[in-house]
Parts: sequence; C-alpha cells; structure tokens
Amino acid sequence: MSNFEYSLLKAPEAEEFYPFFKKMVEEFFYPEYTKNTIAYFFAEEYTPEAIEKYASKGDIIIAKEGNKFAGFILYGAPEGGVSFCNWICVAEEYQGNGIASEMIKMYESEAKKKGAHCVMLCTEERNIDFYKKRGFEYMGLNPKGYYGVADYWFFKPLQEPKEENYLRAGQALGGFDNN
Repeated sequence: MSNFEYSLLKAPEAEEFYPFFKKMVEEFFYPEYTKNTIAYFFAEEYTPEAIEKYASKGDIIIAKEGNKFAGFILYGAPEGGVSFCNWICVAEEYQGNGIASEMIKMYESEAKKKGAHCVMLCTEERNIDFYKKRGFEYMGLNPKGYYGVADYWFFKPLQEPKEENYLRAGQALGGFDNN
C-alpha cells in the first residue's frame, strides 16, 4: 500500500490541480451527465477561476501520492450549518486504498471547524452502500435531480446545531434587534 498525503488544496496549486479535476469529472460522471452538461460545468461553474476560489476558501481536499494527485473532495462552505459536498473522486488506479474514506473524515473535520453541524451529498445508486458504511444516512431519491440525473441524498450529523456556529461573522444576513 502506498503512502498518501491529505491536505487542503492551496490557491497557488489550483492551476496544477485543474487538469486532474477536469479529467476525473469527465471520466467518472459520463454518461451520468451528458457531454454537453460536463462541458457546461467547465465553461460556467467549475472554471479554473472558480476552482482557485474554492481553494482559497479551503474547500478542496486533495489526496496525493508524491507529486501525483490521487483524489479530491470539493465542497461548499456551510450554509445554515450544513456543508454540501459537490464532488468526490478517486482516480481508478488508486481506488481500494481507503483514500475516499480518509478524505471524507478530513471533510467532516474541516466542515465542523467551519461551523457545520451536518454534511450532505447526493450520489448515484452504485455508491449507496459506500456512504452507509461511513455513517451517512439515506434521505431519499430525487429521480430527476440536478441536471436531470437521479440523485440519492445522504446526510451525516457532525455535532448538535449551535446558533453561534452557523451565524458566524459573514454568514449572518442581518436580523432582528433583540433589545
């Protein structure tokens, strides 16, 4: 078994990471998503600039073997105490080494540090058992979810919800004067 290093992607590494990210999404999510939808992702939602922005916020976890990327998790900052995981990928040659499990542990820890009390994700049917074995609870199926794809929804509680966590500076939108 190889030695893998897990870390948050730093913004200066985003340019080097982007081709790996793009390749993984193209390989692992087609034909689930059409080629047109995947092209849209890279043209509109997951541009190099967007990936750099995610990295600058500490919202991409990477696994590397030496200088070679092995996998990643890209997620969003918590909203209302919930962090949503956008993408999880491990290169085929590295699958079966526990990389996804280790990255998920790190994701849960990072989300908790940022005030999340829960993490959520959606996946395809073939991954249901994988997430259940890692403590995620199945919420249900949206048969025509994001981009028309069947989404199997999961969540995992991390801690009790606390208002001081999800109303941190910069996350609150204003509010009532309690005086």
